[in-house]
Amino acid sequence: MANVLLIEDDPDVARMLKSALARYGHNVTCSGDGAAGLAQLQRSKPAPDIVITDILMPVQEGIETIMAIREVNTTIPIVAISGGGRTKRLDFLKTAEKLGANASLAKPFRPAELAQTIEKLLM
Repeated sequence: MANVLLIEDDPDVARMLKSALARYGHNVTCSGDGAAGLAQLQRSKPAPDIVITDILMPVQEGIETIMAIREVNTTIPIVAISGGGRTKRLDFLKTAEKLGANASLAKPFRPAELAQTIEKLLM
């Protein structure tokens, strides 16, 4: 079981992922944007084992959040997720991995894929 910090601005997606990850035995704390997620990370005792962050969000988007997390914690695994992060000029998920995410998943993905990614990163 892992303590997961999920940063996702869509409440329906957050609820679904929290429920799915709970079925895999994980304890999930949710934040609705990158700034709130970063604050949650810094005040969590104990610290989460892993962070999952959406890329396209209001207030503070995922790339900025990943970079901010890496400034305060260089070792926590980060999974970037996004359903709208690809254009002809830029693939946000690849950019997220270049800037500190350990893995990425394009929405829609199966909860089992996310659970496998978490397991792999926490080994």
